[in-house]
Amino acid sequence: MPENFYDLLGVSDDATQAELKAAYRAKAREYHPDVNDDDRATAQFQTIRRAYDVLSDESERADYERLGHRTYVKKRMKGYPSASRWGDDEDSSSSPSSSGSSGASSRSSRAGTSKSSSSASTTSASRSSTARSASASGTASSTSSTGTSRGRSNRRSSGRTADASVGGHDPDAADARAKTREARRARRRQQRRQNQVRSSRRRTLLHHWTAVFGATILYVAGVAQYLFAQLPALDAFASELASAPSVATLRGSYGLDGLLPFVLEATQTPTATPEALLFPVGAVALPLSLVVTVRRFGSGTTWLYAVGALAPTVALGLSAALAPMVALVLLLAVVVPVLSATWFLGDVGRYLWATR
Repeated sequence: MPENFYDLLGVSDDATQAELKAAYRAKAREYHPDVNDDDRATAQFQTIRRAYDVLSDESERADYERLGHRTYVKKRMKGYPSASRWGDDEDSSSSPSSSGSSGASSRSSRAGTSKSSSSASTTSASRSSTARSASASGTASSTSSTGTSRGRSNRRSSGRTADASVGGHDPDAADARAKTREARRARRRQQRRQNQVRSSRRRTLLHHWTAVFGATILYVAGVAQYLFAQLPALDAFASELASAPSVATLRGSYGLDGLLPFVLEATQTPTATPEALLFPVGAVALPLSLVVTVRRFGSGTTWLYAVGALAPTVALGLSAALAPMVALVLLLAVVVPVLSATWFLGDVGRYLWATR
């Protein structure tokens, strides 16, 4: 017999409402009185229905698991069907057999007594033989009665054990099962919370990654616009570096316009177009997006991403204080920020792909 409502419906103790409903419908089709000719069908169907009513109600289910099967049935469900309604109580089935054996033994005893009386009236020799026969018959009858009584006692004991198992009358075992189920549910709830936190953190990081990607595209477009305007100076620098590389070559300006004058000209021209603002907007958006992202998600060496993105700001400051140098401008305005942004996008992008 099932030990609790979960076993009765044939589901696990962590079954969902959909699983409970499907199991109940299957059991109802099997035990409904309209389709089941068993005399106990009505009681069986009512038992299944009451079990489903308890487990389908979240508050009742929580109380059931907290109290345990035995305590819940005792306090909340007066008259809950016993094992006998399911045909497992053997007392009733053993009674006819026992009474039949007892009746047969009685009839045998009466027959032995009658025969003994008739034999006694004939001869004295027959009387002693009949006495011995009656004694043997009485001994056999007593042995049969004792065996029947012991069998009946064993069956009653077995029935009581089955009832105790079905009704959950072992409080220690019921409490242990309830504690085990509660511990499993607590672990599952904690795991779900951790998964939700990780999922939320990943979505937020993805949004920040997208913002950094957009700022990088914006900055690259702006610095490309600046470099395109400085092509003559860049050509002269490349030729000089190829022919006579030296420290003096790295310090030369070759007619390069400084970053700060370029930005001021782009922003102060009355006919300035949105394209002219790509570089100044990108120079602000790229380090800002990286600083915000690293501050929220990173630590330690990840701050190098943000430091590298601040290089254009340093280049603008030096442009106001020093004569423009092609090598320095290329290093601070192109190599360092673009490399830092690309490194960040690749590193975080791999993590997001691995945890998708």
